[in-house]
Amino acid sequence: MTDYDKIWYILKNIIEYDGEIEEEKITLSASLREDLGLDSLEIYEIIYTIEEELKISIPDDKAAEFETINDIFKYLYVKITGKVIDFDKESIMICCGIIKNCLDENIINREIIKLQLKTIAILLNK
Repeated sequence: MTDYDKIWYILKNIIEYDGEIEEEKITLSASLREDLGLDSLEIYEIIYTIEEELKISIPDDKAAEFETINDIFKYLYVKITGKVIDFDKESIMICCGIIKNCLDENIINREIIKLQLKTIAILLNK
């Protein structure tokens, strides 16, 4: 499992369980407030859990800038690995991986696939 996959797995699980968000809604392009319906307190709780789980500190001013899951992911990736990567390419690859896993495991969940394709479309239009 790559650093990218590990960080995504941890972040996705924290948002799913702490934010009580359905897994299908958790995509890199998802807006914390609009798409996921999180309020400021819920976002703070997710950030706190991330800090505890990953043993890192996220400055309040930086956390206040997070608008999407991708914003959090990019910050964590750079902070943890010290590497800067082409997130659009990597984001597209992760979406394709999720779709491939669904197909490989015969999980035909139209919502998951539709959300991943929507994320890819958004990333390609940047």
